[in-house]
Amino acid sequence: MALTIFSAIYAVLTSYVLMLALAIVHGVFWSGLLSASSAYMTNMLPERRRAEGIGYWGLSTVAAVAVAPSVGFWIYRRGWVWLCVGAAVLNLIMTGIAWTLPDGPASRARETGAPRRLLEWRVLIVSGTLFLYSFGYGGITSFAAMYAEANGVTPTSVYLTTLALVVLVTRPLAGRLGDRLGYKRVFAPCLVVISAGLACLAIGSTRTWMIVSAAIFGAGFGTAYPVYVGYVMQGPWIWCSAGAGPRSAGVQHPGLEVART
Repeated sequence: MALTIFSAIYAVLTSYVLMLALAIVHGVFWSGLLSASSAYMTNMLPERRRAEGIGYWGLSTVAAVAVAPSVGFWIYRRGWVWLCVGAAVLNLIMTGIAWTLPDGPASRARETGAPRRLLEWRVLIVSGTLFLYSFGYGGITSFAAMYAEANGVTPTSVYLTTLALVVLVTRPLAGRLGDRLGYKRVFAPCLVVISAGLACLAIGSTRTWMIVSAAIFGAGFGTAYPVYVGYVMQGPWIWCSAGAGPRSAGVQHPGLEVART
């Protein structure tokens, strides 16, 4: 519900300073939403197919990225207020869906005798990797359409559309691969592929180079995320009893949101 209010406030703000200040608060709520939704989803997934399930779940975000630039530009031509109204309506729909969801299974912590900490430093260290490779994703999703427009590339959504299509194809396979071969074995090569995709975007600004970059980057990024989450969720820092859902499922998402903002 807070996101709906933020979208409405954006429509009437005229100062970029106030807008940036509100964006910080907005990011806090958005990060909490992602953490909670990740924990809820992970509770529903069997451990042996966790990466595969998270991969399928993440396809919704990828599909939205493919559609959003074209739709967003189309609405923006009719005015900034209409764009904010559209975002507010979508957030209201999301609120209604969340309200109807059943409560997830409660998880009970194991009695290990170790004191509980608000932050698990081992997870934060591992999350540094996610932050670094998601930094490029954040820049791409924010500026790819404007970069294409500045270079006369049409359609302006070509990069994000190609990226989404590649992820849609590779991510379901990647989750199964990580569950079977091991998460670290799949994750490490993905980082190399992600770097290669960003390098291609730096080399050329034509439509061909953007498509090549999106295809390579999408293959690496789309594969990396579900296997990364699968690795984090099997770590010794997850305090949960057998058959119970993890308590710190969403630790990785705040890092991703920092990268996006």
